[in-house]
Amino acid sequence: MAQLPEFVINARDEANTAADAHHDAWDELQAIAEPSYEDIEKWIAVREKFYFAQERFEKLLWQALGR
Repeated sequence: MAQLPEFVINARDEANTAADAHHDAWDELQAIAEPSYEDIEKWIAVREKFYFAQERFEKLLWQALGR
């Protein structure tokens, strides 16, 4: 099997980092008995970064696979 291009590996690493941040932010939000709007907005911002990084990785992966 051929190696994935470096740009795909980098995108995967960024998506993994964003996934970890999303998980951590969710745990932090769950630990707050009564989260404020600011707490929720912070989590949503982290979640959006994760979704963006995941979508970017998948797009680049398909591109590298020639599809």
